[in-house]
Amino acid sequence: MERSLYDYSSPELAALIAAVGEPSFRLQQVQSWLFKQRESDPAKMTNLPVALRAALAAAVVPTMLEAEAILESADGSRKVVWRLRDGARIETVWMPTESRLTLCLSSQVGCALGCTFCATGTMGLVRQLTPGEYLEQVLLLDRRFERRPDNLVLMGMGEPLHNRPHLDHLLHALGDLAGYGFSLTRVTLSTAGLMDELLEFHHDFPQVNLAISLVSPFDETRSVLMPINRKYPVARIAQTIRQIDPKWGGRVTLEYPLMAEINDRPEDVRELVRVFGGCRVKVNLIPYNTTAHATYSRPEREVIALFQDALQRAHIPAFVRWSRGQDVGAACGQLVTA
Repeated sequence: MERSLYDYSSPELAALIAAVGEPSFRLQQVQSWLFKQRESDPAKMTNLPVALRAALAAAVVPTMLEAEAILESADGSRKVVWRLRDGARIETVWMPTESRLTLCLSSQVGCALGCTFCATGTMGLVRQLTPGEYLEQVLLLDRRFERRPDNLVLMGMGEPLHNRPHLDHLLHALGDLAGYGFSLTRVTLSTAGLMDELLEFHHDFPQVNLAISLVSPFDETRSVLMPINRKYPVARIAQTIRQIDPKWGGRVTLEYPLMAEINDRPEDVRELVRVFGGCRVKVNLIPYNTTAHATYSRPEREVIALFQDALQRAHIPAFVRWSRGQDVGAACGQLVTA
């Protein structure tokens, strides 16, 4: 498969430079172009020798992503539709406020997990993203809008823990001071519930914030909405959260899309409290965002408020997260390119 310079790890890039007889300091020059100037086309790296530029250009393509469409929401957020070099498409969401900018990154083309409330799940898994496709979502938008993100959330298309090697590459490149120099404490990884993989990931990247899509505290309901529950049921999620080192100091976020008469009842609150009481968690209540792919609906505001209040009275921090970009299909659960 074709590669861009962003697909190379730092040691791989050093080896590529050494293979054409260039001194080791050229690595720093190339990395400066990649991460400081956000430029991956070797032909434009004007302080490199012509022979090195030609050698790099022969080994890589200038870029892995092309912005096919940028849809701007009334709330100021943007959905970016990227065309990949093989013709596949993914979406990234750019969400600014006055004080910070959050990017929601995709991990895969499609997704294998088939969650019934998520439009991406209707695509099935097409393929994994390469490290370059991962990274360019950040760097091309930084360059285009001249604004560095403050937070990154791995909550877009796909299950990030199913693309672990390329996820590791992304995080190392982001966090490396010779790379993008981005604090991993400002990254949040969201999983549909792969608990073994989550524990392993947390061991390797303890700085990264963790989020789990819960949807329901009842196994029967969650298994219908999220088939992964058959392997990792609700009790296993609670058990895993309790296994996380208490020295970590953070809270695991339980993402809870609220769907009318599905998971918004008093008994759902009681079961949430029973299972997760005493766990270091917080709950993000996400009023359901409609799609053409499912028939669920959003509860009334009064029901949402009562649900939040009941959790808080049980000493579980709960927040209502109204998704941005709903009018352009950029909200949680709406991303889909097929």
